[in-house]
Amino acid sequence: MKLFIIGPLPPPFGGISNHIERIRPYLLENTIDYSIVNQYSVNKLNLICKILYVLIFKKYVHIHLFSKYLLIPIFVITNLLPYKKFILTIHNDRLIGNRLYHFLVSKSRFLKILTVSRRSVKYWSVRSRSDVIYLPAFVPCSKDLPKSSKFTRIIANVWSY
Repeated sequence: MKLFIIGPLPPPFGGISNHIERIRPYLLENTIDYSIVNQYSVNKLNLICKILYVLIFKKYVHIHLFSKYLLIPIFVITNLLPYKKFILTIHNDRLIGNRLYHFLVSKSRFLKILTVSRRSVKYWSVRSRSDVIYLPAFVPCSKDLPKSSKFTRIIANVWSY
């Protein structure tokens, strides 16, 4: 299994890019082979082509980018190709109540939805057909946590297919 992650890597530092950067050691510790499509590494046209390629031709995809322009093809692909294993991470609550996002997320076939907000967990648990998991926005360094910690168990469960 090879996991493809769509999202930003530092620099710039902060928010989603830090989140993804801090998750990388957990992937390595759990021997998960992965590749990252970094939204900052290429121009917009190449980025769109790379994202569409990954969405169409790769089976295991974890999406951290969140725009209606990305959600529309995800909605189509997850419904036409239900064997794909997509995970979506929602990094903020601004989407709660937005009709277009609500429709696209609730009708897409995600294996799991991760959210960094407890409020979003409650909202999407009722309104989507996916498992919803709370993953704190701050991801501690893996070397600082014992293997038996609750956070380590959550992280290990995220990419179990």
